[in-house]
Amino acid sequence: MKYFKNNFAASLAILALIGLIFKAFLAKNLSINENLIQRAFTSYIISYLAFKISYMETKKVGLMFVPLIIYSFLMALAVNGGFKAKITKDIIEIITNLYKLMVMVGVFFILELFFNKLVGSLATSVLGGISFLIFLAIIFSKKLSMLEPFEDFFLYFSFYVMAIRVRSASRINPALLVLAIILVISEIYLKEKYIKIDYGFMLSIFPLAYLSLKTVTNEQGFNFLDYLIFALIYIHPALFVIIKANFPVENLAILIIALLSSYIISEIIFKIKNKYLSYLLLGIN
Repeated sequence: MKYFKNNFAASLAILALIGLIFKAFLAKNLSINENLIQRAFTSYIISYLAFKISYMETKKVGLMFVPLIIYSFLMALAVNGGFKAKITKDIIEIITNLYKLMVMVGVFFILELFFNKLVGSLATSVLGGISFLIFLAIIFSKKLSMLEPFEDFFLYFSFYVMAIRVRSASRINPALLVLAIILVISEIYLKEKYIKIDYGFMLSIFPLAYLSLKTVTNEQGFNFLDYLIFALIYIHPALFVIIKANFPVENLAILIIALLSSYIISEIIFKIKNKYLSYLLLGIN
């Protein structure tokens, strides 16, 4: 039970990342809107990363983004077949597309730090709530259509602000976690069968994220599951692009190969226990 409690939040983050990798297949086979899957899983992952960041020194948060440059450079080389004049443009495009999640986390970290120092913790928490209300306003109001390109930004920022203020509980009733999961399943069912209003998101992700983060006891440390999380974030996209650029293989096969390879590489890095290698390849130690 203790192992389950310590690893529940990280395990959900891994499932969410795998869900994002196979979101097209999930949407097709489960008849769930792909955008809904994207937002639900991304919101949870950002929550988990924000929670871990809240216990890190600022300089170590910076090191978390080192692999973003390294893997983007390697992918640009693979796509171009070597150095080309447009390699810088390709690196920027890779970062903003394949590593959009980490880009958002970096932006949120800076914004939250800025607002926290400017107006204080409480006011920043209120800004997080306002951010979510703006997301809903964009969904329901045509008057805010000019903000549609930023609707995901407002949603994810609200999760970031919420998660960065969560603190672990000494004890949490497992029944609450079960209830949170039931709420998610129930909302999916109700949205598909009865709820005709499209509010663009799954509200039940909020209690699930909040309660799961309360179960984390090793707040400052990074275990194997954390290494796997960052391997899926950084290494998986790089392997997919490199394999795709060099071998005529089906996308599904590449996704599976990259997934298994990411697992193996993360385990190797974890067992080597070299902090320089860990920071270089995964951004954590």
